[in-house]
Amino acid sequence: MYHNLKVSKCISMAPPSPLLAVLSRQLRLRRRRVLSLTGLLLGLSWSSPRILALRAQSAPGRWLEVRQIARSVSIHAGGNRSARVGDRLHNSGHGVSTGRRASATLAVDLNIGTVSLAENTHITVQRLEVLSDGARVTLLQVHRGQARIQARPMNNPNSRFDLQIPNGIAAVRGTDFGVAVGEDQKTAVGTLDGHVELTAQGVTVPVVTGFASVLRPGQPPTQPLVLDRELDITWQSQSRQGNTIYLVGRIDVANTLWQEMEADSREIPINQGGVFEIRLPLEPRSRTLTFSVRNSLGESRTHPLTLDRIPIR
Repeated sequence: MYHNLKVSKCISMAPPSPLLAVLSRQLRLRRRRVLSLTGLLLGLSWSSPRILALRAQSAPGRWLEVRQIARSVSIHAGGNRSARVGDRLHNSGHGVSTGRRASATLAVDLNIGTVSLAENTHITVQRLEVLSDGARVTLLQVHRGQARIQARPMNNPNSRFDLQIPNGIAAVRGTDFGVAVGEDQKTAVGTLDGHVELTAQGVTVPVVTGFASVLRPGQPPTQPLVLDRELDITWQSQSRQGNTIYLVGRIDVANTLWQEMEADSREIPINQGGVFEIRLPLEPRSRTLTFSVRNSLGESRTHPLTLDRIPIR
């Protein structure tokens, strides 16, 4: 026992060999380099917009305000009620919806932008935040319907104004553009002025002035298409058999087709080439059918169809 203690004491008091000293010094230098590199990487990652978003601060001064309403417009904020001019939304999940033939105009704080909602549209707040460098992050979600966004350029490079849509994100870069979300979740984005980046399925497509792109569930955005503002229908077949009307036609793939009725409107599905097929019962005393073609900017054109002119087969 005493012998072991003596040996241990002798070993602890022995001077380190030159080789051990060199190895110890190299180990200390390596640790310092690792710590320095780790600090550098953390500094770079925390300065990126993605990490800055994780440091978002609560922002009581941020809001989405109702500026104009027409007909039936509802507020969803811990309950549902009729919207009033001056109502403000602050929290994630709060939203606004419009009814049949209704519309609303919303404003984002600091004149960041305005959002105009067409009929049967539902939009919610996802994020209204201020980052640690003063940048403002605005993320709204369009669940259905049509919205027109006019946003000014951002002064802070880390500021963002993004629109979440089914299956993708539309990143605003100071622009005037529109979004239309159909009942089948097909989404069209069209830019009247400026630049929008549409991202889905890991693919980003720039949508610049005068162009549009279409996003379907499970697919990347289409390559930019010329934004159609003629809103025409090309009829390929019209016939009547007994009390049934058969119609086949085509519209621009980025547009939507609707049957307009007195009490409601119904979206007509189109395929990826813009072709539609309609089979409708002939209503008693009905003289016309009315269809409308709408684009992502909210522009619309009505197409009445006189039933007496449809050939009988």
